[in-house]
Amino acid sequence: MSHALTAAVITSLISAGVSVYSARLSYEYQSVTQVNQIKIDKVQKFDANSSEIVDALNTFIIAVNKSQDLTKAKEKFKTVLLSQIQDAESIKRLFGKEENALISSYQNEVVKFNKDVQTFVDAKDIGQWAENLGKVLDLRSDLVKQLQENVQKKST
Repeated sequence: MSHALTAAVITSLISAGVSVYSARLSYEYQSVTQVNQIKIDKVQKFDANSSEIVDALNTFIIAVNKSQDLTKAKEKFKTVLLSQIQDAESIKRLFGKEENALISSYQNEVVKFNKDVQTFVDAKDIGQWAENLGKVLDLRSDLVKQLQENVQKKST
């Protein structure tokens, strides 16, 4: 009878160990899943904010085409671009060194472009302005794509 009792105790201990290990794995998997979901949500929100750039761009182009005072359009762009820098900064803490380098590059281009916007005088300046806007939008698109790929790799 003592062998049966010993076997039952050993079986119970093994079962308890497996249960603890299984619970630990479930907890870790759930934590990783939650972090990935936060990343997905932040990247989607950042991507959706591109409409703010388009809106500011429309306001600015209309003002230029109508030869209107650009003060309000410049201020709107400044606000949107500052928001872009802040939104990008909030994403940095979720990602690693490689992604953060891309985020910093994007932020630097946004800062440069804001200087272009603020010093813009008239339609003759539009060529360089449009080229720099293109750089910002391309970098932003590449950044979003890279961040989305990163999250997908981590969730598989």
